[in-house]
Amino acid sequence: TGEGRVSDFVTVTVAGHPLGIAVDAIEEVVRLGALTPVPRAPEMVAGLMNLRGRIVTAIDLRVPLGLPRRDAEAAAMCVIVSDRGDPY
Repeated sequence: TGEGRVSDFVTVTVAGHPLGIAVDAIEEVVRLGALTPVPRAPEMVAGLMNLRGRIVTAIDLRVPLGLPRRDAEAAAMCVIVSDRGDPY
C-alpha cells in the first residue's frame, strides 16, 4: 500500500493458520471443484479448475507455507484472486 493508504483484508484459515488477503484482490469465494492435474507443474500448483467456463489455476498455499497437504477427501473453499488478469 502507498503511504497514507489503508487496505481492507479478509482473514482466511489455511491449516489452522490465519492468512490475510487484500479485499480488492478477491474476485469470489467458491467451493473447491474437481481439479485436473498439470504434469511437471510446480508442487504448489494443485491443478486446474473449470469455474463456469473459466480455467482457474488452483494453488495449494500449504506447500509454500511448509504446511501438511489437505486431506483430498475434505471439503474445501477457494478464494479466487486475480493477478495481472489471470485467476488463481
